[in-house]
Amino acid sequence: MLVHPDAQAVSAKALTHATVKWPWLAEAAAGRHVLRLSYAMPAEATSAHGASGPDDAATSLPVDPDGPVGTRALHDAATLLGVPLTATHVAGAARVRWHGPDLTAAGLGAGVIGIGEVATGRGLTGIIAAARTAAGQILDS
Repeated sequence: MLVHPDAQAVSAKALTHATVKWPWLAEAAAGRHVLRLSYAMPAEATSAHGASGPDDAATSLPVDPDGPVGTRALHDAATLLGVPLTATHVAGAARVRWHGPDLTAAGLGAGVIGIGEVATGRGLTGIIAAARTAAGQILDS
């Protein structure tokens, strides 16, 4: 579920009910629900939250459901799903940081407009916005 950028009640930009999306995970979860919340974090904020750079990308860090990150995630999930959730409902939580696109690594030649994760970063909303911008650039050229 994508969250409207102007939404005030939550800070998550998306929620994925992973056990609904992936049957293999539902089987492994044995009746529990696995949720993934996505948050936008400015590049300059990553070092303030314990990530030092791309070498930390995709590193899973445990999250205390009663701590500030866990509390924010529980609030957002409960609000988006419309069900009451507390830390007692959480069997485990982790935080994974992703870093934005590496345009140098994308290897785009002069005049080539990149669209998609490698060129514009993760997230459907960002990719759609980048595709619209690229289409405008192509039409204007």
